[in-house]
Amino acid sequence: MARKFTADGKLAPVLLDLAQFQNVQQNAQMGVTGTHGFGNLNTGVKSQTQFLDHADGQFSTVKNTNNLGKMMI
Repeated sequence: MARKFTADGKLAPVLLDLAQFQNVQQNAQMGVTGTHGFGNLNTGVKSQTQFLDHADGQFSTVKNTNNLGKMMI
């Protein structure tokens, strides 16, 4: 991910950097913002999962999912 700089040359604040997850088992609340990748995402009946895009173009990708709960994209 390309870094942004302020006018005085300092690093601009970044919401989240890239993270990669291979296998996630989730049965609670999870909110994802930023640039992330998920190989396999399995959510339980009681889960609430949110994928929130960011104004700077950051987003998450999921290759495979088995959703039994509530998911907001």
